[in-house]
Amino acid sequence: MRTKAFLQFFTGIVLLFTLMIVTGCPPAPLPSEEPDTTAVEAPEEPEKVVCLTPTVDSENLRATPNGKKVGEVARGDTLVLVQRRGNWCEVNHLVLGDCFIWAQSVGFNRINECDLNWLLNGNKGYASLDSIVAVFGEPSKLTVEGGVLVHASYFAVNKDKSLLLGTTRFKEIILVADLETRAILEVTITLSPFEGDLDQMLAFLGLPKTKSTGSDFERVRFKSRFKGIALMELLRYQGDFTKYGAVQAWKYPQRRWATNVEITTKDVDYNAPGIVVTVGMRNNSNSLAFAGPFIELGVYEDTRVIGNYTLGPGNLRLDPHETSSAMFPVFDLGQEIDPHKLNLTAKLVDMSEVPVSE
Repeated sequence: MRTKAFLQFFTGIVLLFTLMIVTGCPPAPLPSEEPDTTAVEAPEEPEKVVCLTPTVDSENLRATPNGKKVGEVARGDTLVLVQRRGNWCEVNHLVLGDCFIWAQSVGFNRINECDLNWLLNGNKGYASLDSIVAVFGEPSKLTVEGGVLVHASYFAVNKDKSLLLGTTRFKEIILVADLETRAILEVTITLSPFEGDLDQMLAFLGLPKTKSTGSDFERVRFKSRFKGIALMELLRYQGDFTKYGAVQAWKYPQRRWATNVEITTKDVDYNAPGIVVTVGMRNNSNSLAFAGPFIELGVYEDTRVIGNYTLGPGNLRLDPHETSSAMFPVFDLGQEIDPHKLNLTAKLVDMSEVPVSE
């Protein structure tokens, strides 16, 4: 009887485990087993590798953009993209390591590095710092001003005398962008200089022929003459009417902050030898946003003038109908004053117009 009962029990266990395997349900752990509760970390996503293949029969590889030849590749060879440098691409070759190849030979369109409309508006009316970096590569210099504006500089010539983008059409391109939206707000191009008439200069910048809105011995102005460019100024080179030394352009009209932003409060924290002034501001606009205020600060002991200071840009961004404040430090007043007699005046003197936050 005991043997028969044992066989029935064993048969039941076998049937139970068979059913679990068929249905995909794992058997429960035996009472003496501890279930494994160790957390499994998700594997890191590998970096995306972009491979390029020459679209021409053969092409040179160079040590730097437009620099010394170090090798050749043929149609069908594989290169790994490191970064684009304008009309050149930095690539990794299996044998030669990092080197450069002409971008058109691996499928990219040729660009005009000084195309002002593209620098300010991109291909679809909006240019971001990220879209510029995708074509120009990492900037030579990158700084953040006031916590709200980014300045990115591209020098034509590197410290080792090599060419950054393989061209000397410019000396430096400076882009000012809104830190939050990354949108390009302002472009300055320092030229080599450029020699030619006005129409040739406009063509150099990728712009159509048009009449200026004003000129003098120092500059030629174009206000609202080009779509997406509120103001452009061509700076003459040393007063020569046939040479241009620089170009400045702004995406948004100037000084719209003056009729929309007001100072609401002024508070001061005196800690000799300096002070920290907190200035409250309100944006009364229904549709415009502004950032990076500059203020003109007057400091007085009663009526005695201690000093006048231009401070900024402040760490402040104002979307429509927004009120906020920014801190402006004056590190050394040059003398001690009676904090009970401290008087201040504050005047807003500049702000950058930026896209409204999403």
